[in-house]
Amino acid sequence: MSKRSSFSPLDIQIDGDVQATYANIEKVANIADSVDAIGLNIQNVIDVNTDPLKTSILNAGINATNAQTSADNALISEQNAKQSELNASSSETIVIAKEALVSPHYNNIDTVATNITNVNTVATDMAKVNNYADTYQGSGATDPTTRVDGSSLQIGDLFFNETLNEMRVYDGVSWKSSGSTVNGTSKRQTFTATAGQTTFIVNGGYDANFADVFINGMKLVNGVDVDITSGTDFILTVGASSGDVVDFIGYGAFNLANTVDLSSSQTISGVKTFTDSPVIPDAININEPLSKGQLLTEIKAVDGAGSGLDADLVQGVPKDLLGVGGAGYAWVDETANRVTGTTYTNTNGKPILLQVTLGSASSSSTDIYVDGISILQPSVNTTSVRTWCCVIIPSGSTYKVTSGGSIVSWFELK
Repeated sequence: MSKRSSFSPLDIQIDGDVQATYANIEKVANIADSVDAIGLNIQNVIDVNTDPLKTSILNAGINATNAQTSADNALISEQNAKQSELNASSSETIVIAKEALVSPHYNNIDTVATNITNVNTVATDMAKVNNYADTYQGSGATDPTTRVDGSSLQIGDLFFNETLNEMRVYDGVSWKSSGSTVNGTSKRQTFTATAGQTTFIVNGGYDANFADVFINGMKLVNGVDVDITSGTDFILTVGASSGDVVDFIGYGAFNLANTVDLSSSQTISGVKTFTDSPVIPDAININEPLSKGQLLTEIKAVDGAGSGLDADLVQGVPKDLLGVGGAGYAWVDETANRVTGTTYTNTNGKPILLQVTLGSASSSSTDIYVDGISILQPSVNTTSVRTWCCVIIPSGSTYKVTSGGSIVSWFELK
């Protein structure tokens, strides 16, 4: 064979294909045993490829795929179930924690449930609730200059001043007491002054301009000697001396709701018609206390020796004004129980009237003492005349009769 001196492109391509085929042949040669086994079982391969068996295999593959899908779904369901269990456990933990927070307030919840009608009523009228919340500015040591929310104070705003211990109301200019700071008709406080002291703080405050101040028992002139306009303290014009006793009396201020002018006929609410001015008995002046002389001049008679003074013998003096002789009073003969010169105490809880009849004696004198003071000194200067005398003994007072003569009778109206 002659040697070719050159190659065409087709020759080069064929040569390349041969090389590739050779490589494949070598691969087949390496698995020759496997190829031989396939050859021996080629009939089985052909049989598998027959239609009935092929369909079964395909169905088996489909079933296997479905089985795998079911297994995957079961696994997902199991995972979901575990997650649900975890979520339920977490929810239970939350519920337990919430219950721990709520359980201490069960009673309050029951109270709200019991009063749910009132709660609903309040809920339907929240405007008034909010209005009160705006009006009441709380409490504190000093009066506020603005509302709680920082807005300007409004007329009618309320505030409890803890320093003065009183409720105060804003009048558009300043804070004023909403009522009397005095519990009752008056309040008293006593101070012992230091040298030069002028300012004295009143506990709980007082109604400005309704007070009196005394130094060592001497009343000071308001507006001249002392300033009582603050309602929290009072200030002396001249400083007190060390050890001075300063007494403060504050009065409860109040207004009379209704008054009636009795200088002419008046009708009060249709209940009682006054056709004339009230008549005051001429015997007494209700603006002045009765003196013992006035009382004695009103006594007009005695019902006989030893009978005592009747309750109707005081002319023109109402029993209620005297304080004795009203309901519950009775004459008691104490002649056997009383001794001259002995001090007794009126423990009846009300005034009593003492009436003593003196026996005849020559130049004998008698003294009747009330609280250690001789207020009556009747005398008998003849042997044929008896003298009697009467004295009102206030509740709790002591009384004593001394006499140089005899006591015929001793009666007490009590």
